[in-house]
Amino acid sequence: MDAVLHTNVHPQGPDGWSAQHYVNRRTVNRPVTSVEIRNGCIGFFSAVHLGVCFLLADVGRRAVLVTAADNFGTPAVDRWSASRLFVLADGGGAVVLSKGGGFARLLSIDSVSDPEQEYRHRGGERLFPPGITAGRTLNFTERLDYCDREALAGGPAFDGLGTVLLDTVERALKDAGVTLDDIARVVHDGFTHDAIHAIFLGPLGIEEERGIWEYTRRMGHAGPVDQIRGLEYLWRSGEVGIGDHVLLLSDAPGMEASCAVVEILETP
Repeated sequence: MDAVLHTNVHPQGPDGWSAQHYVNRRTVNRPVTSVEIRNGCIGFFSAVHLGVCFLLADVGRRAVLVTAADNFGTPAVDRWSASRLFVLADGGGAVVLSKGGGFARLLSIDSVSDPEQEYRHRGGERLFPPGITAGRTLNFTERLDYCDREALAGGPAFDGLGTVLLDTVERALKDAGVTLDDIARVVHDGFTHDAIHAIFLGPLGIEEERGIWEYTRRMGHAGPVDQIRGLEYLWRSGEVGIGDHVLLLSDAPGMEASCAVVEILETP
């Protein structure tokens, strides 16, 4: 293992402590670079994207461990009301990104951002001191409502993520040499039923049965863990088989959308 890339959303432990090196010590325990990646719910894609670049930069590098984990059971978060779009779930997951064989092949990965929309997850909250250090709880609903009121009063309007999502999916499909018709299943975030259709499936014209709502409706939204557990669910349950193409996608504050196309190579 040539690197450990760890991604998360919520604080992981003591301030100033290194969660990524803890993960290293408790897994591969090797003297390799270990990096924490904070990019919201698309952190898994960011870690994989950087892992690919890291491996291709040196012919001698063989594999990278990508981990994701979050525990929202802190006073800083009410998992039930932090957002109208999801219930926050705890979870952890890991994949090995390797130049060798595996159960699936990464065909492409891509991200597109719309920095003009970064205010959506800031709302009227001051930048400093950080809210969590001043005892504020995480409340996406409050911030989005603030932005909507500002838009009605003549402020910047939110155009949605449809264009950004379509752009990144279109580029990833082209890089992978496939079309949406070739995609057997779609791994999306564990959002509410309406949000899944409005944010992910609707803009792409994908029917619900090709998503994983039957799984995520029981699991909630575990940040960047969603893509790992969603792909594992499809593979281990036999919902996809050898030769099938799976589209993984997510979005995050920024606003940014990410996706990847993988091909299943083995059965469980």
